[in-house]
Amino acid sequence: EQGDADAAGELHTRRLALAEAARPLDPAEVADARIRLGRHLMDRSQTEAAEAQFTRVLTDAADRTPAAVRAEATRALADVLRVRGDAAASERRAREAVALVDASLGADSVAGALARGTLAQTLG
Repeated sequence: EQGDADAAGELHTRRLALAEAARPLDPAEVADARIRLGRHLMDRSQTEAAEAQFTRVLTDAADRTPAAVRAEATRALADVLRVRGDAAASERRAREAVALVDASLGADSVAGALARGTLAQTLG
């Protein structure tokens, strides 16, 4: 199982490197690769490294990254903050994710349900 996790991490890292090297650069692809790598890092309890990936999505080319992708990164960051015990910051990020999803995809979307679930976990 450890070998599978290591292989998955390598694949996520490689995908990110390829996305960053692509020309023309596709900010949505880079952001998605960062989110997937960050989720993998979360699964491995590497919360600081995961937080760095999610934060990069929200700072690097944020104006060219779709709102739905930014919402996913914001929701993931809320998860990191909740796991680390920062309830106030987690709630703030979860509410941002809900607002982003509602504005871009609508409250009835799957992403909307996920964002609301994250907020509920944070408040729970």
